[in-house]
Formats: sequence, C-alpha cells, structure tokens
Amino acid sequence: MIDENKPVFTVSQFPKGYGKFPYISMRVHYAIYMQVPIHLIPEGIKGDCMLQRGTHLTNVPWEDFKIDLDQRIKNQHGRLVALTMWCKEKVETERKKHFNWCLVEAPDRCYYFEGNEMIESDSPPFGGTLLTQENKIIAMNRKHWVE
Repeated sequence: MIDENKPVFTVSQFPKGYGKFPYISMRVHYAIYMQVPIHLIPEGIKGDCMLQRGTHLTNVPWEDFKIDLDQRIKNQHGRLVALTMWCKEKVETERKKHFNWCLVEAPDRCYYFEGNEMIESDSPPFGGTLLTQENKIIAMNRKHWVE
C-alpha cells in the first residue's frame, strides 16, 4: 500500500553523528544541503572523540551533561553561534563563494545567517538532498534530523 503522505522517493541513511542536534546546515546549491554535525565535548576531554566528522564545541562544562540535551544546547547557544560564524567564514574564504547557513538547535529552533545578520526561525531546512561532508547522500525529501 502506498502512503500518500510520504514522498514517492525518499532516502534516510544517517551515519553515526548525523541527524542529531545541534548541527549546521549549509545550502550548497538549490535543494542540496550539507550537514555539519556539532559534537559537544566536555571540558578536559581530548582524544578519539575529536576524530568524529563535523565540528566540535570543546570545554562544555561537566554540569551541562547532567541536564537534558535541549537545555545543554540552550546553555551553549552563544558559543554555537560563534562556532557557526567561524565555520561560515572559513568555508566561504577557502571556496571564495557565499552559501546559505543555518544553525539548527531543535526541530523548532534554528538561526539563519544571511550576510552579517542572524535570523531566528522555527523552520529548519528540510527536504531536497542532504549530504555528509564527504558528499554522500544521507537523506532525500525528508527532515534533516532523526526523530
């Protein structure tokens, strides 16, 4: 039986670390997005965890790991914004091209970066083709996060 609420062609193969909040979404072309996972690393931790794909917010206080993830993300919001702006500047300088960027903190909380302006929204990017940093397809025509 065909589910009329589901697009005819969908893909959902989230590798480890992808599809979890928080993450950065970079629109590389019309309806093509690249996801950059953000890993929250407790203060004093180094080593293998830094080898995960994506970027890392280091020195997150241990106290934040005693609370739920959504509150942890809210506590680190300012640092997440700064990290996103740093990634945006680095990539755009290297590629000599501007992209659309979005910091996604929850299914209903994200921040779009347009020029030097940050615009809060309750509608994160979704649909189209979602790629890993290695340009492998991880989702098509669906939400960019694991529910």
